[in-house]
Amino acid sequence: MIINKITLENYRNHKNLSLDLSPKTNVIYGKNAHGKTNILESIYVCAMGKSFRTHKDTDLILFNNEYAIIDIDFNKNDREKKINFIISNKNKKQIKINGVKIEKLSDLFGNILIVFFSPDDIDIVKGEPALRRKYFDMLISNIKPSYMYLLQEYYKIIEQRNSFLKLRKNDTLELDVWDEKLAELNIKISKQREEVVSKINPIFSVYMDEFSEQKEKAQISYKTQLTDEDPLIKLKERRSIDFERGNTSFGIHRDDYKFKINELDVNTFGSQGQIKSSVLSLKLAQKDLIEEILSEKPVLLLDDVMSELDETRRKYILEKIKECQVIITCTDFDDIIEEVQKINI
Repeated sequence: MIINKITLENYRNHKNLSLDLSPKTNVIYGKNAHGKTNILESIYVCAMGKSFRTHKDTDLILFNNEYAIIDIDFNKNDREKKINFIISNKNKKQIKINGVKIEKLSDLFGNILIVFFSPDDIDIVKGEPALRRKYFDMLISNIKPSYMYLLQEYYKIIEQRNSFLKLRKNDTLELDVWDEKLAELNIKISKQREEVVSKINPIFSVYMDEFSEQKEKAQISYKTQLTDEDPLIKLKERRSIDFERGNTSFGIHRDDYKFKINELDVNTFGSQGQIKSSVLSLKLAQKDLIEEILSEKPVLLLDDVMSELDETRRKYILEKIKECQVIITCTDFDDIIEEVQKINI
């Protein structure tokens, strides 16, 4: 797929901005705090429905304005499409695809396919389990938009169940209704997470093998509380604990993903270089997985990551992504222009 044009109005620090993009590599350069990342963020918002930097949509509106608008024109499956994204101080966000308003956020997923690279990506490996769950949830939602609907339903029920647990009411009938639905969703969500990890892991391993010059064997594994036992039984068994704590202690909301090199946990034992290689391999594997499943090349968004890499890794990354549309931000154009020109020949 190819993004042809981005138009921003009152978005972050961009009062009015219109960019026509090349189907190959685009470099956006300038000093820090001049709005380079804001452009990538606007694409991310139209792909994922929310920012990667804030939970408040109103933060995206230019100061002293009541609304922000993002328009993205793109080609996918040889068809021209457009997403119109309006954020308002007064109303909920409004999203239109080809002029038709969507009612559910899950309907947005799978339209614009992206892989986003950022210096903060090391937190996927080094950070808390919630960050890894978020990353994989977004990845799966791009591949299978219905997954986000299941996830939204699951967390809605978890929120209701936790509120009920805090009341300390001994009403097992109401819990039975929620737990039956939770058990069903646990199985469906866990299955999709397991399937995606089984597909991305071998691709990830190959990239890590190349980064280490065949010296390290790496893998991603999916860790869940779910076993062959019926999750409904586990939910009922833990009710006394849940009433005491006021929250739900069992379920896919406690899942994790482990990165290992030579059987050692990268989070605990990995060097800085190994962590960087793990993140880059993961993102490259995500690119390949999207193309394999959807038969579409995603748009790659590289937010000032080239300055974080040595020359060998820069050349390797640019070589691996040259068949995709790429949008790179940087502070020094001269640092990468020669390498970019080589891959665009």
